[in-house]
Amino acid sequence: MRFTMLDSKFYKSDFPNPLLEVNVWRKIEWMEASANRILTRPDLFFVPKVPGRDVAVRTQKKQNVPRRGLSEKEGRAQLLHDLAGIELQAFELGIRTLIEFPEAPREFREELLRITLEESKHLKLCLEGLDHLDFQFGHWDTHLNLWNSVCEKDSFIDRIVIVHRYLEGAGLDASELLLRRLSGVGDSVVTSVVKVIADEEVSHVQFGSFWYKKLLREEKKDPDLDFKLRMERLKVQIPARQIPLAREQRIKAGFSVSELETLSKVQTYFREEPPLRPR
Repeated sequence: MRFTMLDSKFYKSDFPNPLLEVNVWRKIEWMEASANRILTRPDLFFVPKVPGRDVAVRTQKKQNVPRRGLSEKEGRAQLLHDLAGIELQAFELGIRTLIEFPEAPREFREELLRITLEESKHLKLCLEGLDHLDFQFGHWDTHLNLWNSVCEKDSFIDRIVIVHRYLEGAGLDASELLLRRLSGVGDSVVTSVVKVIADEEVSHVQFGSFWYKKLLREEKKDPDLDFKLRMERLKVQIPARQIPLAREQRIKAGFSVSELETLSKVQTYFREEPPLRPR
């Protein structure tokens, strides 16, 4: 399925909305051109039900696409393709939060804009890595699992937890595993892409941890208890993640031991009782 939403009726203004653009390279260009406008005038933009795509998007469960080993060029291309799809959604989720939470603290919004532009850099690295391997984005199907993990009903704190602590935190877990698997492959380009993403992802999660705990302090709530209760409520809308927790990296990124235990219990829930997704 391909989503194309370029009809003029979707625009609130003459300023290009990156969430509507279907081509991944133009989407990046539009974001770079519109960044300050999205920060200062989010009311000029809107969030579509689905972001624009000119590549196939899975709307059902993941298809059984044969996976190649990382020792094969196609296997490394599949890896970068998967990462490109994730970084694209992370990039779009940053834009979405800037549009949907205009009342967020100015410091939060400015830092989120910086992170969003960094996600676009990660996306570029993945696309360039694919080109290095003679593949293009769209060679395999993509998904919208990260985009569909959030909704317009989320509270501001919910959005921080889902995107910056759960989804990006899962990126820390995956990066650690991928770097180990790539260590014996000998492809410096692909390894370099994953290493850049892994190193910079820590600060993205730190950003979420800082603001989550700052906002809870202002509400005089205990972060460990709140995280436990919030994850219990949110686990039916977030995608399942089974990769072992990168505990050292997560603690570096602001997670407490109690929060890691909460995440371990969420993983157990996904293993034992796969939830029905409401959206």
